[in-house]
Amino acid sequence: MTDDDADVVLRAGLAEAQRECVQIQLWLSERETHPFGGDSKSMDRALGSLLNEAWTLSRRARSELRAGKLSDAWATYAELQRHLPSLSTELLALIGGTYLMRNNLDDMRPRYDKDDELIGPDQPISFSEVARGLLNDLSSRAGKLNGSLLIVGEERQGPVPATIIRLRFPSCDLWNLPFIAHEYGYLVAQKDPPDAFRSMRDEVRRLVDPGTHGGDPPDAACYLPEVQRLWHQNLDPDLADPSGATDTGPLRELADRQVAHLCRLFADAFATYFAGPAYVYALLRLRFRPDPSLTEPGATLPSFVQRFFFAYETLRLLDTTEELYNEPPLSDIFAGETPFQNETNRTTGLYNEWRIALAGAGLAEDVQEQDRIYESARASLQPWLDQVWTALRNRDWLGRRAVPHVYWDWADALELRDHLSAPPKLKLQHWAVVNAAWLARIKEGENAVQPIEVEALRLLDAKQPRQGANAPEPADPGPGPSQADVNLVRRALARTPNTLRFFDSDTANTPVGGRLGERTSIIEALAGNVPATDAYARLTDPGRS
Repeated sequence: MTDDDADVVLRAGLAEAQRECVQIQLWLSERETHPFGGDSKSMDRALGSLLNEAWTLSRRARSELRAGKLSDAWATYAELQRHLPSLSTELLALIGGTYLMRNNLDDMRPRYDKDDELIGPDQPISFSEVARGLLNDLSSRAGKLNGSLLIVGEERQGPVPATIIRLRFPSCDLWNLPFIAHEYGYLVAQKDPPDAFRSMRDEVRRLVDPGTHGGDPPDAACYLPEVQRLWHQNLDPDLADPSGATDTGPLRELADRQVAHLCRLFADAFATYFAGPAYVYALLRLRFRPDPSLTEPGATLPSFVQRFFFAYETLRLLDTTEELYNEPPLSDIFAGETPFQNETNRTTGLYNEWRIALAGAGLAEDVQEQDRIYESARASLQPWLDQVWTALRNRDWLGRRAVPHVYWDWADALELRDHLSAPPKLKLQHWAVVNAAWLARIKEGENAVQPIEVEALRLLDAKQPRQGANAPEPADPGPGPSQADVNLVRRALARTPNTLRFFDSDTANTPVGGRLGERTSIIEALAGNVPATDAYARLTDPGRS
């Protein structure tokens, strides 16, 4: 072999990698002949940065090769080959998800037997479209990752290389919608988390390496068993792993796995915090498995009991942190009761369902053993839950309006639960409908799932107006302001605390039968809510009918 032949294999490999990059670029390029038309823009937004990274690695390898730095070029080429599979996998998932949506293969209308007729509205209801509405709502509440792309496809297991949210196929139904909040939270945890969680995540990654500390950290029990064993091997040479688990490669992989587990737990808390009890119900009823995954962490997921602990305890914190809901009008709606008291009741609520599932699966028939399994999760993970809860409540990250949404959705859901077929006449949030459906399922039992699903889908259908809300009915029009109008406007302004304070000040300083001064900020805050806008018009112009 001559010197000229020394790099022939590398040159061939780089040429093939470049061909792959060009092929991917064609899929991401907007053009008239693109098979998915305008969707190419979304695909480019989601994967453009990953493709740019591939091109950067390709150019660097070629530059090193021209400079005679053969070993460096090989190292860069190896990095490129590690990068390309994740890029092509994400693209393939996008292609499949887009195809499903464009051909109405993600239709949410229920069919309980392969020979059944589809049940519900005449037109298909796209799971992807409904899910996108829920995702947009989450994005507006958390103020994070606007423009994230959502697809139906293979459920993601490992770290997130692109801002793409994958939802499990073929679980394209109403009851799986809460998992949107989890997948979105998982993306947030890795791409744009609260500063407090970012610091926590980075510290967890650092501490996986036993060389960074001389003993177990205070939260040692939170870490994977493999990480804890690695620490002990480092302290006791007689326990050293002959396979070289502390080598850079295996250590990096173990750290990646540990961080992925932490981000999944964050996502369970995030989903409960923003989507409410519907997520905890879905997690327990649709993800409980009577197998080793119940108590043993998997390659990319924490054990089920760890995930249920994080979700259920977050709901308990939302229920017991009174400062979040103890001011009017929320305090008036819940009338001195805690919002999630039924769900967090250990003898009748979600925890009791956990016990029943364990007993029914033959895993723990004794109550003490059921409690022991759950409390083992608390014993190991409570320090991390405390930190995640603090991070989620950080108003610098979420903004002032983020927290109350789950309470308003729940108040609406409690009223809507018994009226899915004939809802009240004000606009509802998507998440209120999802929570109402789960509430109705819990109340009516599994035999009522089909009619509940059909009625909830009618409300969620993007092609139909969404109606209903937990609010007073507007009063009959007449001269002078009425308390019903005041209550209606206050309800509509509850999501904008500053504007609500202005309104309360105006009403407090206006005598009965008097006219309120009109505020542009209030008119803008009420935009889109016709009944509340009309009520405010009557308050600012008592003669208006």
